[in-house]
Amino acid sequence: MVNVSVSSSLFPYRLSLKQHVKLAGELTVEVRNNDLKPKLLSFEMRLPEQVSLDKGGLNRLVSKQIKELAPSTAARMSFPVFLTSRADLGVFSGKLLVSEHAGNFEYPTAHYSKELSFRIIE
Repeated sequence: MVNVSVSSSLFPYRLSLKQHVKLAGELTVEVRNNDLKPKLLSFEMRLPEQVSLDKGGLNRLVSKQIKELAPSTAARMSFPVFLTSRADLGVFSGKLLVSEHAGNFEYPTAHYSKELSFRIIE
């Protein structure tokens, strides 16, 4: 059994180029501790250059520390998603990397990754 599971969802499933200057969608990330012990976790999310976390199109990276995630619980985070001026039709990939740490955040003991997919339509 995997100690940590990572899932994500994007609403709406397809991002529209017509929403270029407005909020295009919302990305939700859930990190679940499946172990019997609390976990010290951190995550880093990198978005493709076509998608951003702000209207200006400059913020494509987010990292957070999740301190002491209790057993059988989940941390859920939501992020606004905007299209950048480089957005075009197609499917683009981002990356979500979750690290498990021992003692403090300096020493990762395990890594879990997930590919994020963004479909942009007209």
